[in-house]
Amino acid sequence: MSPKVKYLLATALVLTAWIVGFMMGGAFRGQPGNAQGGTAGAHNEATEQALRREAAKRVGTVEATDGEQTKREPWDRARLEAAAKGLMREGSIATIFRRAILLMDQLGPEDFPLVMELGDGKKEFGDLAEIIGVFCTARWAELDPKAAAEYMVKKEKLGGWIDIDGHLLWNVWGSKDPAAAVAFAKGMKDSSNRDSALKVIVQTMARMDPDGALDFAKLHAPEMLAKGEFSRELSENALASRPEDMARRLASIPGSEQATTTAIREASIRWAATNRAAALDWAQSLSEPAVRDSALAGVYQQWFHDKPQEAAAAALAEARYGGDLDAVATVGASEWSLDDWQGAAGWAEKLPTEKERTTAYGALGERLGRDKPQAGAQWMEALPEGPAKDEAIARYVVQVESKDGAGAMAWALTISDEKKRQETSRRVVKSWFARSPASAFEWLQSSDTITPEQRGELLGK
Repeated sequence: MSPKVKYLLATALVLTAWIVGFMMGGAFRGQPGNAQGGTAGAHNEATEQALRREAAKRVGTVEATDGEQTKREPWDRARLEAAAKGLMREGSIATIFRRAILLMDQLGPEDFPLVMELGDGKKEFGDLAEIIGVFCTARWAELDPKAAAEYMVKKEKLGGWIDIDGHLLWNVWGSKDPAAAVAFAKGMKDSSNRDSALKVIVQTMARMDPDGALDFAKLHAPEMLAKGEFSRELSENALASRPEDMARRLASIPGSEQATTTAIREASIRWAATNRAAALDWAQSLSEPAVRDSALAGVYQQWFHDKPQEAAAAALAEARYGGDLDAVATVGASEWSLDDWQGAAGWAEKLPTEKERTTAYGALGERLGRDKPQAGAQWMEALPEGPAKDEAIARYVVQVESKDGAGAMAWALTISDEKKRQETSRRVVKSWFARSPASAFEWLQSSDTITPEQRGELLGK
């Protein structure tokens, strides 16, 4: 089965299995609720027994009952093959999915290795072997996840581009007993499989209980916090959380890795959309610089897009109280509509520190170079010499070089800082030569805007 087909099949399998399992109370009973797993509500035992008997009839099995106790007849290879061939005669894939779930519900932990071996060894079953294998993994993980994991590690069934078996195993085990799942995962020799397992377990816990997942990770998987992995998984898999709760939760994670600060910015954007004043007060109260910058950038992002003058006034007022506006400077220059680029430029000029002006000028120069190069040239002509103008030019020429190599070089050579001028000029020449070597060489040989020393430098002589 091709990877693409396998991916599509897996998506359909998981969705169908969850829906059917939820409705019938058979396989896939574990529903989000707490870290120990457990259904949202208990099923009536009599109904459960009836469903099991009906399942047995449908998949061609026989169950003997003794009072209220159900005794499973032992499964052997011939019986499993007969059940699988019965599934093959079904025309509807939906029916195959439903009956595969029912078949898995008749098996005990001791039967699953045989089922997996049967699917691997019987080419005649084709894609059906994949279907049975996926459902077998999920059901086995429900009943005895450690045994399922040990089998898959031994048989090297984990890993690969689309690790369906691994995702199901760690999802089910992580919802039932995350501590045991993490302990097993950490003991695996393959680092790729180990990291994938921890990621799925955290995803599962984050959906069920974000705060519990954070506490759990601090205790059992601190390496995920250190790498920023947890922040990304938490923000992507707990979107039902209130944005203010998510923002505070993320800010409590130690360190300021890029994944964490990015997640904080995204949570701040969502919070500001519902209560900008509260989100801004919270962001201003943060003490960790990187976290504070990310939170402020998130709060101001949509504000500058929708009401730039109002956001600009608020940012400048914040600066008067000693706030660091470097992150806000980037957001303001990036989100302000270019229909009013003069307004953005005027605001950037008022920023109190050279660092903030340099940041804003660079972002605005890049945007103007990409979308309004003539306006950008007009603006840069009037800027005073210094680091802020140099940054605007350096970012501008990167955007215009592909359209006007000679114009980009002319601007690059006006940068006042020698090191920055050389770096920018070389970058433009390299890109120009890669795109149009003849015109680039002709310009370098004939231009009277560069000195012989600069020409030799740019040609690598």
